[in-house]
Amino acid sequence: MAMYFDPFQAIDRVAGQLLDQRHGPRLMPMDLYRDGDHYVLNADLPGVDPGSVDIDVDGQLLTIRAERTPAARRA
Repeated sequence: MAMYFDPFQAIDRVAGQLLDQRHGPRLMPMDLYRDGDHYVLNADLPGVDPGSVDIDVDGQLLTIRAERTPAARRA
């Protein structure tokens, strides 16, 4: 019986686990709709201080960054 082992696949899997910087889910519930000439985005960010929200638009890419307080992480 021949067995196939790809060492690079194993290395990629381990490196992906070690280098993954996510500490929780990266998805956020949101509603996006158009109101005339404007787009309106309602995002659910529980435990996030509104002052820590950073929104960036680069071409067609929208990036939303926010930071939770340590007290919010425990809840």
